[in-house]
Amino acid sequence: RRRAWLRSMRRDVRRLLCGTSLCLCGLSFLPRALLGGRWRGGARGPAETGKSGMGGDRAPEAWRMSRIEVRDLLNRYEKAVEQDAFGLVNPSGAERKMLGEEAIARRSERVRQARDANRRFVEAMVEDLPDLLSGPSGMEPPRRPVVEFRELDHATPTLPSTSYGSIAQVLLHLFRDWSSQCDHVFASTYAPAIAELRKLLPPGGEVLVPGAGLCRLAVALAAEGYRVEANEGSRLFLTVADYVLNRAPAWKL
Repeated sequence: RRRAWLRSMRRDVRRLLCGTSLCLCGLSFLPRALLGGRWRGGARGPAETGKSGMGGDRAPEAWRMSRIEVRDLLNRYEKAVEQDAFGLVNPSGAERKMLGEEAIARRSERVRQARDANRRFVEAMVEDLPDLLSGPSGMEPPRRPVVEFRELDHATPTLPSTSYGSIAQVLLHLFRDWSSQCDHVFASTYAPAIAELRKLLPPGGEVLVPGAGLCRLAVALAAEGYRVEANEGSRLFLTVADYVLNRAPAWKL
């Protein structure tokens, strides 16, 4: 009776907190994971998707953003960067005299390098997204060796685009969660949570991570031996997490 109550409560939490479920599985350092109460092993089948506005049984996965949507977000981001950085690279006459032309030139070069690096990452992710006009082959789900995706009930709402829907937020979370320069964040935030969980639940237990973002905590829990389901309601964060965890190139962008 208690197990039935826990299963019912977990379903209710999923409906309230998220639109898509991520199942961590596959590679040797990640254990098998439960997805909706059952294990999906072997080859990955097509993900269950909701309505996409396109007819037929080969509609794209509804939770993933399209190439056009991500490019639009990139354009908005770069416009905001230009507005914010304009004063830095075009200082007043008094500032130029105080700083010197060489320092201003170095500053401008660093700003452009940062902008271009961010652009290369987003453009690489865009190329990974399906081309909706490429025919049936473009509708095949990509390989997902680490994280499997499954859309929950069609009535489950996702977050509005204004909530965790900008490129700036994605880059901030990538830097905070996946950059070696922010290892102190993991040590001060995620590691204590994992240590507390170990006291309450032995490895092999099931863990639900709501609002998983780019899955840093979820991946760490899976590496500890837990069976993890990570839920997220932002289509942009789901799209980025799919790319970063499943298919991002090893070479530097």
